[in-house]
Amino acid sequence: MENIRMAFARWSDMVRAAEALRDLGVIDITLPPEYELGRDADSLIPDATEHTRSTISDFVLEISVEPGLSGSAADVASKYGGSCQ
Repeated sequence: MENIRMAFARWSDMVRAAEALRDLGVIDITLPPEYELGRDADSLIPDATEHTRSTISDFVLEISVEPGLSGSAADVASKYGGSCQ
């Protein structure tokens, strides 16, 4: 298993990428604990509070993938304006 950290400039792009990564078969998708999140049970990723959106310059996803999917995961990040760190 490989762990990859992805950064996005916009929350909405990160959420769209997370949905695409889930469809790709990513094993785990997590958000850093410093995000203040609202509670929307219907969403893959809860919505960020206004405070989080205004104070964070890069929104980060941490994912776990099988080694064979790491290139595809990086392509998804790029498609939605993100980068792998």
